[in-house]
Amino acid sequence: MDDDEDDSTGTTSETYIGLGGIGKASDCCWCITTCTCVEAMYKIAHMDQEFPLLLPQDIVNCYLIHFDITPKFDKVRCYLWSIVKAFKYIITRGVLYEKDCPFVKKRGECIDRNENTKTFKIKCFQKIKDGDEATLLSCVSKHPVGAAIVITKDFLNLKKGTIYMGSNCWL
Repeated sequence: MDDDEDDSTGTTSETYIGLGGIGKASDCCWCITTCTCVEAMYKIAHMDQEFPLLLPQDIVNCYLIHFDITPKFDKVRCYLWSIVKAFKYIITRGVLYEKDCPFVKKRGECIDRNENTKTFKIKCFQKIKDGDEATLLSCVSKHPVGAAIVITKDFLNLKKGTIYMGSNCWL
């Protein structure tokens, strides 16, 4: 896949468990979604094993250093990016565990790594093309799926109890 593609959805071939108590995460949601998906996939495949939480903080802190991007920062120095790019980061560099890099809801310093640094890596993920409902349903029936949505003004003003039917809605 071309790194310049708009890649807002993806699934992993591994498992991931959810992050509790993170509260409002600002523009770090792309990292949180990716790590949660990987944890849920792992837990499904290894239900009898305890699995420590992965932390998106590592991706937020280090992505800019290892991949050439120029993001727009929010007030806590997080930035919008891509779930697929986060999956690629985990494939390439691995992600640290919560105990080694606690989530602080803002961008911090990248933790140096050496050959003894423990990280969790995945081997691959699958990108689902926008509008490909059959593939999405197939993937969801087998494992967790990470997804991102574009928040429009119409969506933000959606009234409780109504269904979003915006012009960009493909379902």
